[in-house]
Amino acid sequence: MSSYADLSVDGEVIRTYRNGISDELLAIFNTCDINDFQGKEGATLARSLGLDDYAELCEDDDGAHFVVLRQKAGILKRRLSIYGFGQETFFKEFRLAVKETIERARHLLDKYPSQDSKEKVRFLNEIYNSGADVGIDDIISNKYSLACMEDCLDDCNLLYGHICNCDDEQNIFLNISELIDDWIDDDAFDKGSYSMPNPLIITEGVNDLYVLKKSLAILYPELIDNISFLDTSFKPEGGAGPIIKMVKSFASAHISNRILAVLDNDSAASAALLGLKDFPLPKNIRVIQYPPIKLLEAYPTIGPQGESVMDVNGLAGSIEMYLGQTALHDKHGALEKIQWKGFIPGVDRYQGALINKERVNQNFKKVIKRSNGKNDLEMQIELKDLRFVWDYIISELETVGWVQEPLVGSWA
Repeated sequence: MSSYADLSVDGEVIRTYRNGISDELLAIFNTCDINDFQGKEGATLARSLGLDDYAELCEDDDGAHFVVLRQKAGILKRRLSIYGFGQETFFKEFRLAVKETIERARHLLDKYPSQDSKEKVRFLNEIYNSGADVGIDDIISNKYSLACMEDCLDDCNLLYGHICNCDDEQNIFLNISELIDDWIDDDAFDKGSYSMPNPLIITEGVNDLYVLKKSLAILYPELIDNISFLDTSFKPEGGAGPIIKMVKSFASAHISNRILAVLDNDSAASAALLGLKDFPLPKNIRVIQYPPIKLLEAYPTIGPQGESVMDVNGLAGSIEMYLGQTALHDKHGALEKIQWKGFIPGVDRYQGALINKERVNQNFKKVIKRSNGKNDLEMQIELKDLRFVWDYIISELETVGWVQEPLVGSWA
């Protein structure tokens, strides 16, 4: 007897799986996504999620039990990006799938000519030849390209194709009830024993690590199991230079992990990056800087020529500059000033740094303590620049390649 699992968007089924689900697809869902529907409590939960059919079954039958993985589309899209699945990967893999399908269809057309087969080959040729001009809406709205996508793409790229245009707040459901025990080890799933290898984030210093971890837990708690950080507290020296040396060592040792090193948005980091000019990194290792932000476009500074307000993006953008208005303002309500340090010949820029960096960091710790781990409206305002940083990091992770195919534990 066959078992089935439905993937749906707000209750509308978009894909049905028979006798199992790929490990890769299950790995995109975390243990925090598990919803157990059973009895009156299960019925109440199901109704709160708009799953009236499940609610009625739970109410009518005390023995009815459903296990449904649920997460917002926006979170699943970010998880896919973290593991390297996005628009560029989707279209690359889809074009290969189309090419393969065309070749098979032509072979069948020679043996079993039909109008439908001719139409299929014609349409897929148009899709293949249109290149970047084709949109995902065009793909999933046509039976030929949708069938091609579902027959030939891996489940992660397929999931991206189905949800990429969904509103971030839409609920994505994967009902695995019929697959539990026979096809999926429920106990192993509950323990979160199986997942794709997480990308590794490397930062310049211990404080960067603290800020990124704390802000991720508040802004995107559903992603904390999908990202790993390298403990850099062992480094005898801080700064961008040692990170570049470390990255080179990893590349030379052919480390297979997907690695993203994140440097400050300042002159010192830009100078350090010159060390990679003649050292091409493998596709699984990338180095970026924190992104420019609006606050830094007009920021108070002080130097030998006195005080001035100027754009310090690329000159003094350490992690402290992203900690929010409360952290960056002194007790009089003024922004903590940047002081200009030495001139860096390699990039022809001065290096700047906060005068009262420690006070800013202490202010940030008070903000984190006050949040009590909740991402309410106040925290969304306080941490908007750190949210921008995280969205940027996640988008960059999408471009970090795999040395080998993602390895996922068996679900049996």
